[in-house]
Amino acid sequence: MKVTLRFFLSVIVVSLLSACGPSEADQLATVEALVVQTVAAMPTQAPQATLPPLPTYTPQATFAAVPSQTPLPTYTPYPTYTPPATATESPMATETVEPAAAATTSGQPVPTSAPVVNVTEQLAAKIQDELTRIDIIRGAFLPLSPGGGGTLTEQPSDCGAIVSSYNSIANVLTVDVSAQSPTVQNAYGVYRAATDTVLSLLAPWVEICRTDLASGVSRRIIDQNQYGILRQALDQPIGQLNQAINSLQSP
Repeated sequence: MKVTLRFFLSVIVVSLLSACGPSEADQLATVEALVVQTVAAMPTQAPQATLPPLPTYTPQATFAAVPSQTPLPTYTPYPTYTPPATATESPMATETVEPAAAATTSGQPVPTSAPVVNVTEQLAAKIQDELTRIDIIRGAFLPLSPGGGGTLTEQPSDCGAIVSSYNSIANVLTVDVSAQSPTVQNAYGVYRAATDTVLSLLAPWVEICRTDLASGVSRRIIDQNQYGILRQALDQPIGQLNQAINSLQSP
């Protein structure tokens, strides 16, 4: 600030002197000398601090390429199917017709083929026979009382009829139905299952009757309440047998 003020004052002094004194050339020389003095008197600007150098750029690591995938093995096609050679028919031999032998009269009967068994009819007949045998057993266990009222708590049983009918039911029909229709196969399965149930329910009662018959007793007094339980249990297999025979007889 002071240097600048001195410069302006010098200029003013030079101007005043020029107005009343030296020539123009002297004035210019004086002004130049003052300018040089002023410039020399101006403070030298301090140099700026040197900036620290930037860190050296470190390049990124080179990307490793993915290893090449091993190619799949080449598909080898299956060998082409070669059909077998067509068989050449051999010439047929000429059949020689021999003279028919004279019929002999040996007296033996000519064998005949076995009759074809109708499994459906055979199974239906067996189921119907079993239903009839069950009715006989139920009647033999509980025959009507002489008065017809049936009010007694105990009734006589016919052990002979019971054992005979039980044996007939136990002689179950065994037949191969694998080649039969689904209706016959189902009816046969129901027949065998229902028959097993009937035999299981009747077995204890039949065993008592067999013991009585072996000792010479043909009739036994049974409790009607126990018989009522047996009769009710027989209703289920009877219904199954009726269903099976109806399916066989339906068109």
